[in-house]
Amino acid sequence: MLGIEGCCIHDGYLAFPNFPEALLSQRFFVYLLHTLKDHAEASARGLAQLNLNTDLVRSFPFGLPPLAEQQRIVAKVDELMALCDRLEAQLQERDTRQAALARAVLARFADAPTPANLELLFHDSFTITPADLRKTILTLAVQGHLVPQDPTDEPSDILLKRLDQQRHRFAEAYKFRATAPAPIDEEATPFQLPQNWKWARLTSLFNVVTDGDHLPPPKSDDGIAFLTIGNITTGKLDFSETRFVSEEYFQDIAAFRRPCSGDILYTVVGATYGRPALVDSDRPFCVQRHIAILKPATSIDVSFLVAVLKSPLVYDQATASTTGTAQPTIPLGALRNFLVPVPPLAEQRRIVAKVDQLMVLVDQWEAQLAATRTTADHLLSALVAELTTT
Repeated sequence: MLGIEGCCIHDGYLAFPNFPEALLSQRFFVYLLHTLKDHAEASARGLAQLNLNTDLVRSFPFGLPPLAEQQRIVAKVDELMALCDRLEAQLQERDTRQAALARAVLARFADAPTPANLELLFHDSFTITPADLRKTILTLAVQGHLVPQDPTDEPSDILLKRLDQQRHRFAEAYKFRATAPAPIDEEATPFQLPQNWKWARLTSLFNVVTDGDHLPPPKSDDGIAFLTIGNITTGKLDFSETRFVSEEYFQDIAAFRRPCSGDILYTVVGATYGRPALVDSDRPFCVQRHIAILKPATSIDVSFLVAVLKSPLVYDQATASTTGTAQPTIPLGALRNFLVPVPPLAEQRRIVAKVDQLMVLVDQWEAQLAATRTTADHLLSALVAELTTT
């Protein structure tokens, strides 16, 4: 075993002023350094930035075959690396084609959710990810393709009138001015709705769309939980690690800006914008201004609203509305005027039941894929260990 003698570190780079070419092939030595990566990481020092000093590098041990064998090794490695490059290029091309095919099949199924097109989703020629399948289910839900329509259902225009009355009564009760939804150009809507459905602005479905207090709250060691974006990005409320505000501060917040059970929170700032979370707790809490508070009217299905907010239709509008680059922000005015489809209330409930049923199946499928992937990883690790055992 030899060490790396005569080397030095200059400007963060390893240098060899007197490389022993008579004994060592430079290309062989480059390949050799690649094999020492784990040893180098284990030997490095420092906390914020790991580094190696010259003495540590010089102490690295390695086996040195004769020069002629080094050259044969280099030739074989070069040959194998060329094959790996070709294989990588072919795999990338295959993945690109499979991704394009998967997108086309998902789009076809979304346009025409027939049994034949459903069967295509599970063709052996490509892989549909659980995340993409969830998006497709939500797209079908908001387009009216997930469950059949019932002509005896109360039409949505009657529902929207009732929601408008509730919204104005809520504003009068809490003494604020109800937001007037922007007009809708039916010719500019994203797709055609089934009969008895209507397009509406998001604000028409909620008693109020507001956000948390814009002033930084005074910190407290205990009291009322103060949730930030990190507490809701999973789609569930997480009270495990929260800040607190005093009871006095909480009581000073206008009642219609305090979240309560049945409300929906929606992230409007940062990389995780556009994520809804249903408030399913009676625990009092407040939120930062980076979270919108959507209080549904009583005559609409809250679970349907969550599904709509999770759908690609709404997320695409959220993305198009963002301002800023370092910290994308969805303005409340834009959020209130997102276009959303409104089916009859009875159909909303049928849609929610079907979405829940399908999402359970997708969750089970995803768990099976994860188990299969874990098994494959274990087999690969065992194979590599067997091939590298001498």
